[in-house]
Amino acid sequence: MREGRGALRRLPHRDRLRSLVFAVWAGSLALALVCALVFREPRLIAPEPEPAPTAALPQPQAALPVEPAAPQAAPEPAPAPAQSDAFIYEEHHAYPPSPSKRPEPAYPPGPVQPGAKLAVVIDDLGESAAFARKLAALGIPLTLSVMPRLGETQDTAKLGAAAGLDVILHQPMEPKRRYVFTPNSGALTMDMDSKAVRAALAANLAANPEAKGVNNHMGSRYTENAERMAVVLEFLKARGLFFLDSQTTPDSRAGDAARRVGMPIYSRDVFLDNVRSVRAILDQLRQAEQISLHRGQAIAIGHPYPETLLALSIWSTQRDRRVRLARLSELTPH
Repeated sequence: MREGRGALRRLPHRDRLRSLVFAVWAGSLALALVCALVFREPRLIAPEPEPAPTAALPQPQAALPVEPAAPQAAPEPAPAPAQSDAFIYEEHHAYPPSPSKRPEPAYPPGPVQPGAKLAVVIDDLGESAAFARKLAALGIPLTLSVMPRLGETQDTAKLGAAAGLDVILHQPMEPKRRYVFTPNSGALTMDMDSKAVRAALAANLAANPEAKGVNNHMGSRYTENAERMAVVLEFLKARGLFFLDSQTTPDSRAGDAARRVGMPIYSRDVFLDNVRSVRAILDQLRQAEQISLHRGQAIAIGHPYPETLLALSIWSTQRDRRVRLARLSELTPH
């Protein structure tokens, strides 16, 4: 140390000053490095994600003694449709042709009949008088078939009669498929005797005094029974009302009952809206025109769908003018 100091004193004054400045600079640099190492901020390291918890594996259980299998019970029948589906029925869709019957051609062969008539019936009315008002506004002689005992049954019937349209009762009857009618539906079922049938018809017609006739709503089971249909037709005949067989089954016996009673009836020829598209409904209307032209008259049945309303509006301006649109009561029953 003494030798270092002595060597420093022996240097010229200028060199000693330079050495002192260098020593101070070097010491400051060393001090800065030490402080940086000591007082530096710790580097943050993201923690590793914890492994997701795994479900505990089921512990093996001791084998249980095997009991003999019990005989399987017969499957329960499908539940009845909900109340919200009360007016959505499968039976107004075209049924497949009976194996014993040939399918009807696109239109019956033969010469065109003069004075051909076509009646268009709209079923299932009575829930909305507003829709019936739209039908009446088309300005064509439709026939309105009104369900009994609905919220707007009477308003719909009065509206139709005031517009000069035919109004008929759309009488519910028991179908083949399982269906539970509400107690106040006014339906005719197979377990009703003749007195109950007459009472139901009388009550339904009393609420629809504008009705000129009746057609069946559903009824694939009921209309296949000639004896029960004879009770219905005898009642209508006594009141001067007509009957339209909606033909919801290819095996309807309404015609046999009509001959027994001595009362001619109408029969449906075409369902318009099995397929709910405007194009398909227009095709069915043209089919009904062809039947009318070759048979002299035809009856088409539609339902209160927006597509049916639009198709009728279009067809009324483009229809075959050789066919006269008519109310159902203007046609000849047979």
